Amino acid sequence: MLEEVRNQDVDQNQENATNELENGNIGEQQNVPITEEIMAKAAQAEAEAKKWKNEFDRLSSQVASMKKTIQSLREFQTAEQRKASEDQEAKEALEAEHARLQDFERRTLAKERYLMQGMSVEMASKAADAEVSGNMDELANIQKQHTESTLKSARAEWQKSIPQPQFGTGEYSSMSKEEIKNIKDRSERRKAIAQNMNLFQRG
Repeated sequence: MLEEVRNQDVDQNQENATNELENGNIGEQQNVPITEEIMAKAAQAEAEAKKWKNEFDRLSSQVASMKKTIQSLREFQTAEQRKASEDQEAKEALEAEHARLQDFERRTLAKERYLMQGMSVEMASKAADAEVSGNMDELANIQKQHTESTLKSARAEWQKSIPQPQFGTGEYSSMSKEEIKNIKDRSERRKAIAQNMNLFQRG
């Protein structure tokens, strides 16, 4: 009976030891997955961080490249705009000079034409300016003045060309009006009157 009880105790102790060993192994087995999981997550987090860093570096490089490209475009655009502005200024200056030369040519030709019509240099210049500028009222006024001046000069020249009677000459030049009237001979009296017509003109 006692031997049987001893055997039962030994079996119980072995069972307990086995249980403790199994329990301990189970605990160790439970701790291993936990540590590996943490390390795996840490590695994954590190990989993600590296991935995002690489992505950030890539984007930063792209942004820097885009900034350089934009700066180059701005410099190119500024140079193009400056060149376009200079070309426009040169074109406007050329057009202004061409217009000035055309205006000078028109005024010169018009002045020569009015000089050929007999206008004075001053009047011809004024007439040319009025014609080129389109001031027709001023041009008409100048032409009217020229016509009046021409007629006046022509009249004066015509009067100069008329032979004037020579008064106070000849044998009766020293006679007065009363003395001529007292001449008895009619033909002689007429001769005296003809030589002194200034005495018989009506005032």
